[in-house]
Amino acid sequence: MRQHKATDVEALSDHNQLLLSLAQQLRQPLLHIARRAELGRLHGTDDESLENILVSSEMALSLIDNYVLSLQSLTRGDDLLMEPVSVAAVMHDAAHELSPAAKQYGIELQLDAGSRCEAVSTHRPSLQAAFVSLGHALIEALASSGATAQTPLKLAVHRNRGGVVAGLYCGREEITAEAFRRSQILHGNVRQPHVGLSAAAGTGVFVADALFQSLATKLKVSRWHHEYGLAATLPPLNQLQLV
Repeated sequence: MRQHKATDVEALSDHNQLLLSLAQQLRQPLLHIARRAELGRLHGTDDESLENILVSSEMALSLIDNYVLSLQSLTRGDDLLMEPVSVAAVMHDAAHELSPAAKQYGIELQLDAGSRCEAVSTHRPSLQAAFVSLGHALIEALASSGATAQTPLKLAVHRNRGGVVAGLYCGREEITAEAFRRSQILHGNVRQPHVGLSAAAGTGVFVADALFQSLATKLKVSRWHHEYGLAATLPPLNQLQLV
């Protein structure tokens, strides 16, 4: 489980300080549930529900941890440790972290992140947390829409004129569009959508977007290789050196 370094939250608004306190309080019972389920599994309890409880609680913990990280990252701003990072390697680690949830929901994960894309200068923990939050959101959105392994979720990295584009894609435009729309509700930018995806999808996308904002980029609806997704563009390291 990730441990976050304590940071000064005085720069946060009163609203965000309240949410931060709430998130930290919710984390404790969820952590207790996750560890109890893990102990049950280690002791040989043959119960599929224990595995489901463990995966669900770990997803909730990840969402809370990543939200706290987004608030801390936004507060720290220029103090974030930026380093050369392979986005393909981050995507690989994010896919590994997403595997238990994808397996539980019956969603196939695919990785399309070749080594041809240049390194970027970024805060690696925030970047990986953004992809994990986004992945959990879209896994749940696909599952709640009745999608199966016939609609895989692809973690992809490619290059365009703007830089290195990294995101998650699937063959269902309505899934990614509505998940993004739900996240905008939390930003207060749009009204409640009429379609019936879980609100958790919007929450995960909202957290991912907040993390990308702390990295000076934005999450956007994207299309690549005839698939629809949500992605962010990161300037490659050599492009930053020219600025």
